Amino acid sequence: MKKIILLLAICSMSIASFAATGGAVNATINWTLDDEGTLTISGTGDMPDYAYDKQPWRSIRSSILHVIIGEGITSIGQNNIFDCRNLESIIIPNTIEFIEYGAIAYTDKLTKINIPASVKNIANGAFSSNNQLTSVVVSENNEFYSSYDGVLYNKTKTSLLFYPIGKKNKYFSIPYFVTTLGDFAFLYCCNLKTIYIPNSVKTIGDMSACDLTAIIINNDIPPTTSNFCWAGLPKSSPNCVLYIPKNSITIYSNNPIWQYFKDYLPIAIKSIDVETISNLFTWQKVEDATGYQLIIYSNVEKTNILYILNFTKDGKYISTQPAKPQFAVAETENFSYQITGLENNTNYFYTLTAFQDEEIIAEQEGSFKTNETTALPAVKESDINLYVSGKNIIIENAQSKNIQIFNIFGQTLANVKNSSETAQIPMQNTGIYLVKIGLETVKVVIE
Repeated sequence: MKKIILLLAICSMSIASFAATGGAVNATINWTLDDEGTLTISGTGDMPDYAYDKQPWRSIRSSILHVIIGEGITSIGQNNIFDCRNLESIIIPNTIEFIEYGAIAYTDKLTKINIPASVKNIANGAFSSNNQLTSVVVSENNEFYSSYDGVLYNKTKTSLLFYPIGKKNKYFSIPYFVTTLGDFAFLYCCNLKTIYIPNSVKTIGDMSACDLTAIIINNDIPPTTSNFCWAGLPKSSPNCVLYIPKNSITIYSNNPIWQYFKDYLPIAIKSIDVETISNLFTWQKVEDATGYQLIIYSNVEKTNILYILNFTKDGKYISTQPAKPQFAVAETENFSYQITGLENNTNYFYTLTAFQDEEIIAEQEGSFKTNETTALPAVKESDINLYVSGKNIIIENAQSKNIQIFNIFGQTLANVKNSSETAQIPMQNTGIYLVKIGLETVKVVIE
């Protein structure tokens, strides 16, 4: 009986001890782990760096489900949140300035990391081996970093810094606004089989990805790399083939830095027939395409991205990043769009890409110049009259015409199959509207 009582007492102490687990990290920072699995780190100043197995919570790391770092902590040190395999979420406050190597690494359940505006530096390898991590999201107010589709970039998105290894994509096309691939940006990304590198990329850091089967580089001249950029391929990706422009195969294969590929084959990507008239974009449907992406730049080097527009396989507009109130897309017909909100009488540059699932199958680059005014052309059919009365849009002589009205965000406000001689469509607010009558579109201002 005494043994049973003693055992119960020990178990009771153990449970109570777990509920109150915690201690001091240093003179200004403390930590606690509650019985719901939340590790809270509070205080002021920088978290210290640790060896991979020396954190104060190392022995109970499997019990950590959530991490809350309190306001006042200014850095996440090396290996701070390391090998916490059951970690599901982490809150990083807007006082953190530095995230060091291995700071949040080796987890099996963490899917998302939010980076606040305060962060100034993220070390290479800060988020290594988070096996389910699919998204890094950076505050728009951060002055040093940005994100797009869960991938981490520098602020201007010219450098791709980190690709989350939990993404399931087998094919990744590096965006055309990227000029530099950071060191180990694809470290342990074993789901990736093919990486497409556009000719905008001029510098490639040390590459390390497992089980790649193809690298596609659409550049006649090899980008600048370190001497050991591809040295790990024979071990990690022994069957990786390099696809390059046909006339450049000798240049790449004879370059000692690029000698680690299994084979060198000519790139095979079709072009897209594109016609631009001022701010009107029209292109031909690409067979087998499952989606399209149009990127508009302000400079010929294509380093300053203005907008990224996404379309369905049928050429239907989906979205624009970033969304800005002065920018609008009005469909004139499938695969033909009128874009407003650009500067008048200005040169712009673009890349149009067709995808089949995740893989690029066609692309086209070019430029266009907007007219003195980017107002949409007037209705050409002389018998149709359009005017504004108060907050009403009046359309005369448009019987049997389909009438659509969009706001400047491209959202549909009205869709009317007109059967009368005069159509009167009320608008709730003043502003700029795009009115599509049949296949023609005009801009209307309600003041």
